[in-house]
Amino acid sequence: MMNAFKRGRAAISQDELTIRDEEILKLRKMWEKISAAQAVAYLEEAKTNFGVDNAKFLHELSEAYAFILCLKYVPLETRVISYTQIDDLLTNTIGTDFWAVTQTDLTNAINSLESIYGF
Repeated sequence: MMNAFKRGRAAISQDELTIRDEEILKLRKMWEKISAAQAVAYLEEAKTNFGVDNAKFLHELSEAYAFILCLKYVPLETRVISYTQIDDLLTNTIGTDFWAVTQTDLTNAINSLESIYGF
């Protein structure tokens, strides 16, 4: 990622707009994948703390929810996940009542993200 920032910055300095735009696309793709991977990591942690430590469970689940929600704001030209998939994860799989989330819901959310992003 740092190399893309450096190349992009150098391209701006040299007025190489094509190279700048290529690096911007790379960064956007990386950031989306990082956000999705972080959501998966939080969901995995939530599974670990499910029924064991409610404070940690709810923290991790809310972080995962936020990382999934932020995927809506990835620019359309680089976004991998669709609005429908995001809404399905947030509304049907996880929902807004975190107390009603099950281990199966967490597993389904993880599997969906892993399938979409090829993890």
